[in-house]
Amino acid sequence: MMPSILISAGEVSGDLHGAFLVQEMQRHSPNLRFFGIGGNEMKAAGVELRYHIDRMGILGITEALRHLGFIRRVLKELRGQMEERPPDLVILIDYPGFNLRLAKIASQLSVPVLYYIAPQVWAWGARRIKTIARYVDTVAVILPFEKELYTKAGLEAEFVGHPLLERLDPHIEKTAFMDRYGFENSRPIVGLLPGSRSTEIRRLLPVMLETAKRMRADLDTLQIALATVPSTKMDRMNEILHRHNMSVPVIQGATQAVINASDLLLIASGTATLEAACYGTPSLILYKVSLITWIIAKLLVKLPYIGLVNIVAGKEIVPEYIQFKAQPGRVAGHALRLLKDEGRRRKMQAEMKNVRTKLGQPGASARTARIALNMLEKSQRRSRVQRDR
Repeated sequence: MMPSILISAGEVSGDLHGAFLVQEMQRHSPNLRFFGIGGNEMKAAGVELRYHIDRMGILGITEALRHLGFIRRVLKELRGQMEERPPDLVILIDYPGFNLRLAKIASQLSVPVLYYIAPQVWAWGARRIKTIARYVDTVAVILPFEKELYTKAGLEAEFVGHPLLERLDPHIEKTAFMDRYGFENSRPIVGLLPGSRSTEIRRLLPVMLETAKRMRADLDTLQIALATVPSTKMDRMNEILHRHNMSVPVIQGATQAVINASDLLLIASGTATLEAACYGTPSLILYKVSLITWIIAKLLVKLPYIGLVNIVAGKEIVPEYIQFKAQPGRVAGHALRLLKDEGRRRKMQAEMKNVRTKLGQPGASARTARIALNMLEKSQRRSRVQRDR
């Protein structure tokens, strides 16, 4: 019987990492069947999608509560499929609010679980790690300090490096990008990266646009580039642009090119902050969530900053404008000072270079594939022994 693997990624970045992982596993073992939750990248890699990430991109506590009925239906359906035909392995990618529930179901059905891009227990405190240890067999961690946290909790953990390193494009040409989108080399560019989720875009893009307006009022040579992922719904994006009376180039599916070409980034907290560090582009981090989510997060989150680039650095090297601090006037003033101060820019770039070094070496997908295939082999061996009895 063809080995089957349930794989679950609930967001755009997880979809891409999942696709790379599936391709690596198939390269070593072509007769694998993958099914589960993902997006266009995982589908193209051969995953039979039960649900698309378009329906799963839920951000924040209040948003999750509103979608609780849908989440329960998805989990119930997946449980039914797993009971009817148990997979040989479950692979979970990030997205902990949903995936930890799926891990519990898999554990109850005695299906081994690999967690790739494990939950950020260092942010939410030690209690969550006990849940992970109860339901997850192995974690493939992508930040250097995470391995010790998980091994101390009794989990098998391996640092595989950060997966974004294998999708950095070393051949990006700034001149070609400028020519293609009509930018002028002699004028500074501010890149706007409001995130991939619709809730992020709705909350962050207006702040970024108003910030850019104020910057342009002070620096009339300023050029603006708005980067979006391919799955972004352009009607909503255009509605926000129209509402703020802004006409800027919207560049889909070329985020790294925007990062590389920009002199400064206004960027949503997330993996993109690490991409900016890898390209050495000075940045300011912005983030906003619902008021209830913010209040609960302030009570639970144990870190003094939220940007991944700062967490990996162990200090704030990129300024953060979170929730009530994300005000256009305040952000614009800091952004203009950073644009004009070459000394500050070089200092930030030097710190970013250190962050890049800490992320390890490219090849996270290949290392994680090796772990997954070893787990799959053990699972099949155990199943054969049980059948022979």
